Amino acid sequence: MLAGLIFIALAIGALTSFAFAWERFSEGAYSPELPRWRRKAAGVACLGIAAQGINLLAFFLSPVSREAHREWVRYILWLFILGLPFVLVAKGPTRWYLLLSSALLSVVGFFVVLGVLAF
Repeated sequence: MLAGLIFIALAIGALTSFAFAWERFSEGAYSPELPRWRRKAAGVACLGIAAQGINLLAFFLSPVSREAHREWVRYILWLFILGLPFVLVAKGPTRWYLLLSSALLSVVGFFVVLGVLAF
């Protein structure tokens, strides 16, 4: 029961953090004080983290085998590794919301796969 509540809290935290990051990114996307490359990097980071969320959602909606779960963890890990530099280049609160969201999605994915492989 406690593990389920922790999992739900992590998932809600990741999705809420991503929603805040997307909102902050949308507000500052056309800000002239930020260099264009920073705005583009923040956009790529948002897309990468959205891909992590979509990957997590696809995991729950599709019945797959144990081997596919291992591959799924690799996709989550690569999305995290490739998105991390873009997240760190972003500026302001968007950076921290994206970083929190990406880390929480990676942790949720890791625990989901551990749970599936254990049973």
